[in-house]
Amino acid sequence: MKDDQLSKLINSDLETSHSQGSYSVSIQIYRSTDSSWTLEVVAADGNATVWNDTFDSEDAALGEAILAIRDEGIQSFYAKAVA
Repeated sequence: MKDDQLSKLINSDLETSHSQGSYSVSIQIYRSTDSSWTLEVVAADGNATVWNDTFDSEDAALGEAILAIRDEGIQSFYAKAVA
């Protein structure tokens, strides 16, 4: 993303945190003024996972994050996979 686009990022009101046991992630949903929504999940250890595909709506992005956490496990977003 270009520097001028970074200054114009729009964060979704649906951004949230999610925890399971001792693991937690931040679900970040954002876009520039002329793009679709980007989904990024950031684990407590700082590891970030950004989806290659963008989303037409904030709701779709949040739904994808929740499904990924449910299906893959919250620990899969950490730099070192935890058993």
